Amino acid sequence: MSSPRILLLRHFEVDPKANGFTARYDVVLSAARTFAMVEEATVGPFGSGATIEVEDLVFTTARSGRLRRLQAACRLGGPFARAAKVLDQYVGAKNITVLLGCTYRTPELYGKISRRVSTFVFVEERTRAFGYGASISPTLRSRMLATVERSGLRRLLGPVRGVAVIQPNEVPAAQKRWKRPVFVVPHAIVERSFDAAPEESLTAQILTVGNYQERRNADGLRQFLDALSSVNSLAKPLVAVISATGFASELSGSFHDSIVARVNVEDLAPSYASAQIVVVPSSVISGSKTTILQGWAAKRPVVTTPESAESVGAIDGRDVLIGNSGTELVERCMEVLADPALGARLVAGGVESLGLRHSETAVRGALLSMLNDVWETRE
Repeated sequence: MSSPRILLLRHFEVDPKANGFTARYDVVLSAARTFAMVEEATVGPFGSGATIEVEDLVFTTARSGRLRRLQAACRLGGPFARAAKVLDQYVGAKNITVLLGCTYRTPELYGKISRRVSTFVFVEERTRAFGYGASISPTLRSRMLATVERSGLRRLLGPVRGVAVIQPNEVPAAQKRWKRPVFVVPHAIVERSFDAAPEESLTAQILTVGNYQERRNADGLRQFLDALSSVNSLAKPLVAVISATGFASELSGSFHDSIVARVNVEDLAPSYASAQIVVVPSSVISGSKTTILQGWAAKRPVVTTPESAESVGAIDGRDVLIGNSGTELVERCMEVLADPALGARLVAGGVESLGLRHSETAVRGALLSMLNDVWETRE
């Protein structure tokens, strides 16, 4: 098999910490470089500093952005069509074999490019989200509009070789939506970045990290903190809560003296090293829960919900402890604090799971599997 030449194109994040504190595509990049020549480029709105700059409207998932995509799908021009042309011109100037499109918010940009080189697009398949409760029955009108939209987006996608999702449970929805081969390239973090000394000013027994301005995360945290407030004050643990973007208004009544709240922490590793337990209280999940992987990388026992655990394939009692409610999450935390041996077993299980399923080695294997068909047909 000849050495491939790959262009990895990612969305330019003005504030990457707001996107789950993750460096997922850093791992994809380093894994790909172990077997290929890889060049990296970014795409973003005008003024962002990205390698390729296009109109801001291209990146919105609101109704205005969706209408512009349909406009392009109907071959009526517009900002989305112009952006696709700019990307195609950029790729045309490069001597590459494969494009990895890691701009998960705009997978439909790659229709023109995919006619030039073998293209694989990373998507975030939000139609399969965990924990949202009973499904909503859409109206006939909304179903018809959704069908038209999906058809238009698939036309924009062009002849891409496949789409990549972040975990197996997203595969059925991605296959239905895109009508393309679907591959799983697992979520991963830069593990070495969580090898740090504890923060001297922080001695938290429990740490929780997330985008707690979003209600889907804030609701789980509120239930956990409210349950924690009922614990005897003498035994109440100190909790550190870190959010990328601030805190939802419904959390204001849940903070008390035993809680340290922080926003926009530059380096999370010392905070993880300062805690005895990592809690991931969200029960409304799409994709994979980054904070579980971070807890495993920091070698801390993780307590979480069934939905968060499912998103990374975690198993109760082996690599996490699971609580079905805020009260049960508090109870699981108390179990770990009272039993150091239990905590040590969870840490060992978490380290093993991280290495097997969410490491650079796992990502490398998934990329090679995804690209294998391309190289076979080229030989």
